[in-house]
Amino acid sequence: MSKRALAWQLLNSLKTRLVLSALLFILVLLPLIGVALNDAFAEQVKSAAKNELSAYVYSVLAVTEVENKRIFIPELVLENRFNLIQSGLYAIATTEDAEHKQSIVWHSQSFMGITPPAQFTIPPTGQSAFEQIDLAGAPHLIYSFSVSFASLNENVPVTIHIIKDEHEFQQQIAQFNQQLWTWLLILI
Repeated sequence: MSKRALAWQLLNSLKTRLVLSALLFILVLLPLIGVALNDAFAEQVKSAAKNELSAYVYSVLAVTEVENKRIFIPELVLENRFNLIQSGLYAIATTEDAEHKQSIVWHSQSFMGITPPAQFTIPPTGQSAFEQIDLAGAPHLIYSFSVSFASLNENVPVTIHIIKDEHEFQQQIAQFNQQLWTWLLILI
């Protein structure tokens, strides 16, 4: 038997095909699974962040009052991180006039000393917006929710914005990413 025929027979053997398919699985499929798992985890963390910030909006709305078309929110709120200056968790209430000029009517003590963004996203009444912004040179997540209070037979629209430093969420994703790739490398 010639060397060429022997090589051809070896390539067509079941054992060789199983080894090649196992290598293909290990080198291609496991990294693809790793990327998919990492993306799924990042989306889960983002969803949990959105739910957390949404809960904070309702805690601020629970203590909000309107009198004579003016918004009143206590200086100190229940969530202690809102009361600590530059804690990484901030609450802001904004209103918008007829010309769509925004003004901050209240902010938590934690926001003291921080320059607000030039413009906030104002979702339609009863709806929310969730996005990423740059605040004080660092990435933050912001959840905005618009409501309208009735006062003296008029509606008083207000938007509550909850801003949180994204570092905590990025740290969770980085830890998961490191553990995932460590275990996938061990499996490979």
